[in-house]
Amino acid sequence: MAKNKNTALFSDLSDKAVDTDAGKNIAKPGFLDKRMHENQDRKSTKMVPTIQVDPARCRMWEQHNRNYALLNETRCADLIEGFEAQGKQEFPAVVRRLVNDPEGFDFEVICGARRHWTSTYLRKTKWPDFQFLIEVRDLSDEQAFRLSDIENRDRLDICAYERALDYRSAIKNYYDNNITQMAKRLECDRTWLSRLLSLAELPNAIIDAVPDITQLSVNQYKLLAKYLDDAQAKNRIVNKAIDLKGKVETAQDLVKQLVAAGANKTPSQSTASDNVITTDSGDHAIKWKSKKTSYSLDIKKGCSKAEINAAFKQFMSNHWNQE
Repeated sequence: MAKNKNTALFSDLSDKAVDTDAGKNIAKPGFLDKRMHENQDRKSTKMVPTIQVDPARCRMWEQHNRNYALLNETRCADLIEGFEAQGKQEFPAVVRRLVNDPEGFDFEVICGARRHWTSTYLRKTKWPDFQFLIEVRDLSDEQAFRLSDIENRDRLDICAYERALDYRSAIKNYYDNNITQMAKRLECDRTWLSRLLSLAELPNAIIDAVPDITQLSVNQYKLLAKYLDDAQAKNRIVNKAIDLKGKVETAQDLVKQLVAAGANKTPSQSTASDNVITTDSGDHAIKWKSKKTSYSLDIKKGCSKAEINAAFKQFMSNHWNQE
C-alpha cells in the first residue's frame, strides 16, 4: 500500500521503468496531500519495479538539495530505528542510472540521501549485507529537481538557506532566471519563492558569521533587506558581521546586531573627514552625505566663488574615484 502511494506521488514526473536488473514548514499547508490526491486519481499509472543494491554503488546527484556531509546518527535516528525494526528499508530511494561514470558508480540518488546514509551506516556497523532499496527512473535534470523538491518541500531538517541555494541554482539552470515560470512548475507561491531566492544573495560575510546556518530564516533576511540596498548601510553591516564572527550564539542575535549597525551611524561616520571638503584656510567649503539614490550637499556661506568651484571639482573627483 505504501509502495503504491510512493509510486503515485512521483508518477507525473516519469512513468518509465528503465531498470533491467530484476521540519518549520516552508511550503503551503497541504501541498503534499494535494499532489498525492491528484496523482492517485491517475488510472493509468505504471508500476516502477524496485531493486536492492550495495549503497556503495550509488552517489548523490550533484544538485541534490540536502547537504550529505551534515548527516549523522542524530539526523538519521528515525530511519535507523525504522530500518532495524522492519529489518529492511521499506520505501525506495529514487535514482538515475549512470553510464561510464569516471568514479565507477552505477547510480546517482535523486531522492533518498538519508536512506542512503542509513543503509551505508547499518552495513558498516551491524548488517554487512544490508541492501539499499532503489527505484530506477529516467529523468531530465529539471524533472529530477522537481521530484526532489516535492519529496523534501515539507522536511524540517532542510534549512531555508540550503533550500535557497538549491533554488538559486535551479532557476538559473532550468528556468531561464524566470521566477514566474519556476513558481508555476513547482506549484508554489511566487512571492514566497522570490523571498526564498533573496536569502541566497546575502553577503558571504554574513553567512560566515551565522553560528548555525539552520537557524537562518527568510524573515531574518527581510529585517536586513532594506539596509542592504544602501551602499553605506551595507558596508556597516558587512563590517559588523566580520567583527561578530564567532562571537554570537544564535542567528537571531547576529541579525539583531546587524540591523542595528545598518540603521545607525556613529558620530565619527557622520562627520568623517572624507565627507568634508575644505578651503585652503582649513574651513569647510562643502559637506556631503550619500543617500540611497543621491548626494546631499551643504555649501558654507562666506566662501568665495573660486573656493566653491575648487571644492566642487574636488567633490566630483572624489565621487568618481569612489565609483
